[in-house]
Amino acid sequence: MKVLFDKIARYATITSEQENVNYPAVNLAHQYAMVYYKSTSFDDVITMMFDDQRPVNSIFFTYSNASSMTVKLYQWNGLLLDTITVDCSHASGSAYFDEQLVRWAVIEASAPVTEDLRIGSIEFGIAKDFPLPTANFVPVYESKSTMEESDQGQVSFQYVEPRKKYVTKYQGVVKETYLKVLEMFQPVDRGHIWVDITEEDHNVYLPLYCVTNLIENGERIEDRVSFTITITEAK
Repeated sequence: MKVLFDKIARYATITSEQENVNYPAVNLAHQYAMVYYKSTSFDDVITMMFDDQRPVNSIFFTYSNASSMTVKLYQWNGLLLDTITVDCSHASGSAYFDEQLVRWAVIEASAPVTEDLRIGSIEFGIAKDFPLPTANFVPVYESKSTMEESDQGQVSFQYVEPRKKYVTKYQGVVKETYLKVLEMFQPVDRGHIWVDITEEDHNVYLPLYCVTNLIENGERIEDRVSFTITITEAK
């Protein structure tokens, strides 16, 4: 399981060669993942110039119709550090690679030729290895729809698309590892992070842009700790 707490794209200058001015490339770093970037074509070249050399070992994206994506990482002097081919089998995805100090990234992406390229959010940073949750959790939905019922049984309903939620449980985590996990949340509190529960197989669970309830139900037995983290999709 991988978790990305960094938000370095939000401090980058983001441009693209064929952006739709109504859906500019800066939307890729918007805190709302469904505020889309769009191209005026089925493909585009996007450049993210970070505010400084930044350590990077991962890329995450979501709400995308891209069918292919290649990411080139550059050093401050223009040296090409790495070229990453990103799996675009799903609307959300991620890729992991050796840590590099990166000054800018160039993303070459394309959608099917019948569609304009669209991506919700993209983020770079240092993805952290996280303890594995117990295997007995399942996804559920959180509803924000509203419903009113009259005494006579008439029902009015205002639909809002429900959000995915995972109540993940961790058991028998070594105390030192637990304290590192606790520290990871200090800079973000309950705020936006990226969680990749099954980073080796996105057919099981897709990477999720989400918020949390922080660590709950903490319990220690000797040098082992058990706790719960509730992960809720953030759109």
